[in-house]
Amino acid sequence: MRSYLLVWIIFFSMANILLLQRINAQNDFLNNFTISTNNGQVYLNWVIASGNTCDGVRVFRSSDSVFFEQIGRIDGVCGSPFSSVSYDYIDTIPLPNQMNYYRLELGNLGFSMILGVLIIDFSKNKYQIFPQPAQDYCIIHFQNPLQQVHFLEIFDRSGNLQKKMRTYDSSFFIQTNTLPQSVFLFRISNSSGQRLVSGKLMVIR
Repeated sequence: MRSYLLVWIIFFSMANILLLQRINAQNDFLNNFTISTNNGQVYLNWVIASGNTCDGVRVFRSSDSVFFEQIGRIDGVCGSPFSSVSYDYIDTIPLPNQMNYYRLELGNLGFSMILGVLIIDFSKNKYQIFPQPAQDYCIIHFQNPLQQVHFLEIFDRSGNLQKKMRTYDSSFFIQTNTLPQSVFLFRISNSSGQRLVSGKLMVIR
């Protein structure tokens, strides 16, 4: 039993050392790696530092930051021995209503760091709730591109106000552990009192 545990401890220790070496090494060849979203698409940009070249770039995506699949590739020699070179890639069909994680493999140079972004699809509803049903907490996402003040009101089935919140962001973080198990109604209004979003929130225990 002790030998079995010792083998696994050594294995994970060696894996951590190798991972640390690869992350440190990327600082030498990758000046920048960023992701952004626009109209439901994810834009990746990275800059290979001057003096580094590689044989192609592979783009990977994951929903859990652990298991990745390749979604794209840039063939040919990448980078330059004389100057920094910038590259772009667009994920036109990201995974909707969940986190999307990305990393790059730059040939023999190794892997980049992992970056993640939450993609919300408002095509069917004007809001999304995660998780739904909720237990201890949930987040209600809605569209607020101008970052204006909005108000959230949560009512029980008898119409009694249970919670009221305000935000300038595009989401409300709600601690539902203070609410009983039930189905609640909510509405989101602007500063003029105009109702923009309404829906149901389920709380379970």
